[in-house]
Amino acid sequence: MIKIIILICINLGVYKTIDYQKPANTYSPGLRTGEIVLKNPSSWILLIDDDGGDYDNPQGDTLYPDLQSYFKEALDIYYPGQYDIYEIKQNGPGPDTSILKNYEVVIWYTGECWNSAYWSTLEPQDEQNLAIYLDTLQGKLLFTSQDYFYDRYPNAGNFYPGQFPYDYLGLQYVNQDTIYPFGGIFQGVSGTVFENFSGYFSGVGVYSEGVPCWLDHILSYDAICNLKAMDSAMTDTINVGFQRNKGRYKVIYSNLGFEVISDLNIRADMIHAAIEWLKLSVEEKKFTYNEYIKFSNNRIYYSFPNQKETKIFIYDITGRIANSFTVSGKGCLYIKNTPGNYILKGQNIKIKGFIIR
Repeated sequence: MIKIIILICINLGVYKTIDYQKPANTYSPGLRTGEIVLKNPSSWILLIDDDGGDYDNPQGDTLYPDLQSYFKEALDIYYPGQYDIYEIKQNGPGPDTSILKNYEVVIWYTGECWNSAYWSTLEPQDEQNLAIYLDTLQGKLLFTSQDYFYDRYPNAGNFYPGQFPYDYLGLQYVNQDTIYPFGGIFQGVSGTVFENFSGYFSGVGVYSEGVPCWLDHILSYDAICNLKAMDSAMTDTINVGFQRNKGRYKVIYSNLGFEVISDLNIRADMIHAAIEWLKLSVEEKKFTYNEYIKFSNNRIYYSFPNQKETKIFIYDITGRIANSFTVSGKGCLYIKNTPGNYILKGQNIKIKGFIIR
C-alpha cells in the first residue's frame, strides 16, 4: 500500500511532499526479552513499553522513537510510585502470566510499531498470556496500538471467534488505515469512560519524520465505542476506541495512541479515567470516608459536610455511565433507571453497589 502524504506548514510557507510506503506485512516472530526497569514497592499498575525504542538511549540505534515519557509524565500526575515499568528490549513475546498476575491493571502500548518483521505489536504468545490474565486472573487491560490489526491481522476485515480482537476486545470489523492524518481532533462518546473529553492529537515530533497517525474505523459486536477521531479538515469521523466489561475482566482498547494526545493534562486525565473505570475500587485505597451515602426506595440520600461540591456517577453492570450528578451539602436524588444492579462512585466516595427495583 503506497500513500502519498503532503505535509503543509502554513506558518513557514513550506510544502513538503513525502513518499511513504507501508509494505505488506509478513509475520516474523522473534525472541523478545524484556525486564522491569522501574520497580516501586507499592505498585499495582504495570506499564508495558513495547514501542521498539530505548528509553535510556533514545538517540541510539533504535527502530522507533521511544514514547515512555508520554506515559510516565501522565501517570506521575495521579499515580506516582504506584506503577512498575516493563520495557521490552528485543523483538519477541512480552511478559508472561507470572509477571502479569501481580498487577491489578496492565497498560500496554506499542506506539509506531506496525510490522513484526521489524518490531511486533502483540505476538500470538502475548495474546495467549493476556487471555489468561483476563479470563483466569480477572485482569484489567488498557491497550493502545495504532497498527496492532495491520501487524497481526493484515487481511481484516472481519474478526472471528478464536481471534483475540473478537474474543477479548469484543470487536467485529476493522477498515484499516481509514484516515492517516498527521494530526486531528478526538472526541469522547457520551455515557462512556471518555465522556466530556476532547482535544487535539498530533504525531508530529512524536513519531518518526513523515509518519502519520494510521487510524482505523472499527465496529464492535460486544463493546461500547468510547472515542472517535477525525482529521483536521473534519471530513471523516471514525470509531477508534472501545470499552468492554465482561464482569470477570475489563478491557479498554484505543487505536489512537495516548502518546499523540497533545495536552499533557488531558492525556493524564484520560488515562486516569480509564484506570478508574477499569478498577472501580482503586480509590478505596487512598480516600478517607467522612461522607454519608444511603440508598433506599430508589433514592440516594447524601451528606457531605466537608465538601462544597461533589460529582456522583452511577454505572450500570456494563460499565456505562447511567447518570451523573453534581451535589453539595445534604439532599436526596430520586433515580428512575431501568431496574437492575448499579454502582455508585465519585470523588472521595467509597464505591457502593445498589439495586433499582
